[in-house]
Amino acid sequence: MSNLIFFGADVSKLWFDVALDGTPDVKRFQNDTKGFSCLAKTLKLSWQNVFAVVEATGGYEKALIDFLIAQGATVHRAMPFHAKSFLRSLGRNAKTDAIDAVGLARYARERHAELRPYAPPSEKQAKLNQLVMRREDLVRMRAAEATRVDHPRYRDADPCVFKSVTRTLRFLEEEIAEIDALAATPEFARRIEIATSIKGVGQRSARTFLAFMSELGSLDRRAAASLAGCAPHPRDSGLKKGRRSVFGGRDAVRRALYLCAMSAARSNPLLRDFYARLVANGKPKMVALVAVMRKLIVMLNAKLRDSQRQDNLVLT
Repeated sequence: MSNLIFFGADVSKLWFDVALDGTPDVKRFQNDTKGFSCLAKTLKLSWQNVFAVVEATGGYEKALIDFLIAQGATVHRAMPFHAKSFLRSLGRNAKTDAIDAVGLARYARERHAELRPYAPPSEKQAKLNQLVMRREDLVRMRAAEATRVDHPRYRDADPCVFKSVTRTLRFLEEEIAEIDALAATPEFARRIEIATSIKGVGQRSARTFLAFMSELGSLDRRAAASLAGCAPHPRDSGLKKGRRSVFGGRDAVRRALYLCAMSAARSNPLLRDFYARLVANGKPKMVALVAVMRKLIVMLNAKLRDSQRQDNLVLT
């Protein structure tokens, strides 16, 4: 444990700043393969002893994380909220890339025992994630074009303008259909079948859960609810009992879970009765719906966990 080298990296699109805990120097490298090679030559570390914290920056950190793991380092991909909260706790008001890198190195030293190492997704898992993300982009574009079709500015415009809108809308529909076909891979068929066995969860929602929450089946119920963004957080202080609220989690999962919960609250006998009981007891409808969301993700996590155990028993 005493041999660990604590490494912090603040990443942007063009470069990344690196700090080693206990040393004053912060070094900057290009965020590309040339920069990674320069990093290895400059620092000359025993990478197997390195514990690195790299803050998530919308995907620009991925190549650096892959490089560090390939060298043998242990890497924690820090969520911005957690990293920023730690940096603010140091009492520093200034903010630069170098200061953030130093703070992340200190975060690695002080919290490494509690931080979960980043595990790269499999090639198939990464492909599913990319397909579902692309589908979300296309769905947002389709919604915008569908609004224009019915708007007088476009509906009553010159025919060539309206034709452009309808042609774009048709193209987006075709792209979404192609993405759906590509995402319906046999590798995830069993897990999707298990997910859709819960009334209220459809094929597309199941793919979203598996794409953005690959940990499902290996979590406890509290961790599953927290990652999905539907775990209630208390707001109590002294004699004050604040209203519980939910925040954080993975946006795509939370959005899909909300739609599933609305369906389940009507069509799933178990969850319909649960929702009705909460409303009858005076809970606001949105609070009751969030409770259904939490129950859904806990059920899904449990079903996938039990399926994995059964598969392991069969294999042994």
